[in-house]
Amino acid sequence: MRSLRPLRVPALDALVDLIDDIKSEKAKGAGDAQLAPARAYQRKGQFMIDFCRLGQLSLHGGPLPSHNPANIARLEAAGK
Repeated sequence: MRSLRPLRVPALDALVDLIDDIKSEKAKGAGDAQLAPARAYQRKGQFMIDFCRLGQLSLHGGPLPSHNPANIARLEAAGK
């Protein structure tokens, strides 16, 4: 099975860039309707990054965590 690790950093960088662009456009006066498409892409991108990370955790013998932020942080801190 192929690791998604090499793709994770560029994906996170792209997501952070998108969030920065949304903030910048909002500061310039863009309205919610104008920002809606970018925000939808942000949510989809964040979901996919989270989904892939959860899949990696479960493949390494750890329990499949819920979408509980405290549980995810605990598992990542434990290195699972």
